[in-house]
Amino acid sequence: MERQLAYFAWSLIFCLMAGMSLVQPCQAAHEPFGIRMTDRATGRGIPLVELTSTTHEKWFTDSAGWVVIDQPDLMGRELHLTIESPGYLAPKDGFGFTGQRVKVESGKQVTISLERQQLAERLYRTTGHGIFRAARRLEIPDLPSEPAAAARIAGCDSVLVTRYRNQLHWFWGDTPVLEYPLGNFHMTGATTPLPSEVPPLDQQPPFYHYFVKPDGAVKPMMPMPGDGPTWMGGLFTIRDTSGQERMVAGYSKIKSGLESYRRGLAVWNDTQNQFEPLCEFPAGKSFYPISQHHVLQTTIEPEDDRYLYFCQPFPLVRVLKSWEAIQAIDRYESYTCEAAHSTEESPALDRDANGHLKYEWKRGFKPLTSARLQLWITLGLLKEQESLIALTDHFTGEPIEVHYGSTSWNPYRKQYITIFSQLHGKKSEDRPASTLGNVWLTTAPSLTGPWSKATLLATHGPYSFYNPLQHPEFSEQNGRIIYFEGTFTKSFSGLTESVPLYEYNQLMYRVDLDGVKAE
Repeated sequence: MERQLAYFAWSLIFCLMAGMSLVQPCQAAHEPFGIRMTDRATGRGIPLVELTSTTHEKWFTDSAGWVVIDQPDLMGRELHLTIESPGYLAPKDGFGFTGQRVKVESGKQVTISLERQQLAERLYRTTGHGIFRAARRLEIPDLPSEPAAAARIAGCDSVLVTRYRNQLHWFWGDTPVLEYPLGNFHMTGATTPLPSEVPPLDQQPPFYHYFVKPDGAVKPMMPMPGDGPTWMGGLFTIRDTSGQERMVAGYSKIKSGLESYRRGLAVWNDTQNQFEPLCEFPAGKSFYPISQHHVLQTTIEPEDDRYLYFCQPFPLVRVLKSWEAIQAIDRYESYTCEAAHSTEESPALDRDANGHLKYEWKRGFKPLTSARLQLWITLGLLKEQESLIALTDHFTGEPIEVHYGSTSWNPYRKQYITIFSQLHGKKSEDRPASTLGNVWLTTAPSLTGPWSKATLLATHGPYSFYNPLQHPEFSEQNGRIIYFEGTFTKSFSGLTESVPLYEYNQLMYRVDLDGVKAE
C-alpha cells in the first residue's frame, strides 16, 4: 500500500512538472511589441491610424503615432495589418491589399511610413484621457505631460480661446468624465502661458491648467440660471467703464437636444474663477454672440478695430467695442443685402436705382449665411454671381455647403483666411462621403468677402470634425505656418462605433500655406 501511495505521489509530481513545462512558454514574461506610424515627409508620428488584423482586431495609434501589441498568442508570429487613416496613404501589395506584414516580437519596435495626401498635418489630440498611452507603455522618453488625466476628463467638445490677464484662457463645451457618461455640461476651462512663453505647437500640446473643484474634478465655468446645458459663443475681452479688462462671452441655455431657450452675455468673476450673468437678450434674436461664434482676433483697418466681429464662420456680425454697446441688442449689426421690409415668409433684397445689390451693415437683421443666400438664389431674388458666399472646390468646381468655422487675418497671405467644416461632403475618388468631416480653407481680400474658391485641408473619413478654430496667436514665420483644431466624433455621421480615446475630443492640425493654392 505504501509503495502504491509513493508511486501515485511521484506520478502526480511528474505530471504537474510536465504540465508546468507545457504552459510555461505561454506564461513566460514578454515585453510589448510597438509599431509607430510616421509621416513620410516629416518623420513625425501620425495619430488616428487604424490597424486591423485578419482576425479583425483593431489598434489605433496614439498622439505619438504608436500602437502596442502585447497579446501572448501573437508573440513570434507574422501578422498582416490593414492600415487606414483619413488623409494618409498606406502602400498596397500585388493583390491590392492596403497594409503591411510585421513580425510580432517581444520588446521590438518597427516603424511604418505613410504618405500624406492632404495639406493639413495631423499633430495630436489635445484633450481627453490617454493621449500618449501606447508611447508611455513602451517607455518612449520625453513625452509631454497629460493634465487631462488628473482632471479625469474623457472628452471635450468645441473649444474657444482668448487672451486675458497675460494668459490664454481656454473653454470647452460638454465634457464627459471617466467616472460617468454625464460629466460637466456648463463649460470646462483652463489656462496656459502666452505663446511666447511655451514651445511651438508642433513640439507639444498646450499644457492646460484646468479649473477644478476641491475633489479634483473639472469645475463648471458657466453655470447660468435655468435647466439644461450651457453653451458658450463669442469669447472676447473688453474694457469696462472704469477701464478694467473684463472677459465676456455669449451663453445659450439648451433644451431638447439642440434648442436654445435663453441667451445673453456672461462676465468672468476673477474671485470665483467662473462666469456670472451680465445681461439677457430677448428670445428670437440671432445677431449677437451665439454658440460657436468665434471672435475675429486681428484686423488691418483702423475702422475695423473699433468693432468686435463674430464669425460663424464669416465675420458678418459686429458691435462697437464698448461696455455699453455689447449689452444692447439694438447695437449689433449684420452685413446683409436684405431690405427693410423683408420677412422670412416674403424675403426681399435691397437694390439701388440701377438694380445693383446693396450689401451694408444694418441693425436688426439676421446674419447672412450660405444657406440663406442659396435660398434667395432658388427663389430668383439673387443671381449666383451676386452672392457674397458662393464657395466651390478650387480644383473641381463642385459647390461646397458651409458649416461653422473661424476667420483670421493672415499677414503672410495678406488676406483673411476662413477655415470651416463642410456639410454633406460627396464621395470622390480619394475620400468617402462625409456628413461633417471635411475641412476647407478659403480667403478673402476684406473681412466682408467675397468668398468663392476653397481648398480642402483635411478629411476624417465618415467621421465628423466640426467647429474648427484657428490659432493665429501660435502661427509661425509671419503666418506661413498656421494651426487649427476641432472636435472629432462619430456624432452626426450615422456610425455606431466610436474610435477609442479619440471620440468627442479635439484634434490639432498644422498647415504650411505655401502648399495651399492662392487666389
